[in-house]
Amino acid sequence: MSDNDHLPAEVLLYESEFVDGKSVMVYEHNEGWHSAAYTEEGRHFDLVFNYTKRFNLIFEHLDENAEILMIGGGAYSYPKYVISHYPQASISVVEIDPTAVDSAMSFFYLDELMEQYHPDEDHRLEFITDDGRHYMEHNKHAYDAVIFDAYDGFYPVFELLTLEAMKLMHAGIKESGIFAANLPGFVDLQKSDFLLNVLYTAKQVFRYVLLVPAPTEGNDVTCNYVMFASDCYDHITDMIDYDTAFSHVLYDMDTEDLWNDYIY
Repeated sequence: MSDNDHLPAEVLLYESEFVDGKSVMVYEHNEGWHSAAYTEEGRHFDLVFNYTKRFNLIFEHLDENAEILMIGGGAYSYPKYVISHYPQASISVVEIDPTAVDSAMSFFYLDELMEQYHPDEDHRLEFITDDGRHYMEHNKHAYDAVIFDAYDGFYPVFELLTLEAMKLMHAGIKESGIFAANLPGFVDLQKSDFLLNVLYTAKQVFRYVLLVPAPTEGNDVTCNYVMFASDCYDHITDMIDYDTAFSHVLYDMDTEDLWNDYIY
């Protein structure tokens, strides 16, 4: 199943096989897999990627009625999981691509979620078409968690990971809130200069910055990591140590160079 006529040229939708051998529908953007959904009946709302499963660690510290903001919707895999597995939680999703919701409805079972759970009726799921940085600059609400998963192909949106952006994330969560971010790196963590710089940048704003690996089976070179930043929580399951002794702060003025020279 694939129908890409209505999508931007850099977005592709198609069925493929994941590393677990199961069939998945893929949302690809600029050659990077951004989202996926199992096609098997009864698994449409299950999480495919390991890093999205790590997002659930926020609930170690938050109530199940948490208000969540997610920046980067893609095919809405994590929002679908939250709505279907945490019946008291709500999630607002900021996505810059105006076609993303329609694609998720048509190909990634978001329509099925809406019919089954009616999250629009009790205001548990909100769709916001906006640039993530622009939204945070104008946001007046404090969430229990803000989750970053905004990518352009293999590139994280750098404008949401600078010191100036970290201050916006901090202002956008409650005193007991958490900022979680899906970040790229290498399996050899100390080679992950960009990741370590993001962690160091976050440490200038948040009291605690924790890191959890989210490896992909069969990939022994690169690895996703999830950062959990807060002012309250100094522990989370499977957290690992890291060293930012040789790292530096990322500023807005660095983003152009990052887009030109980015290496994990």
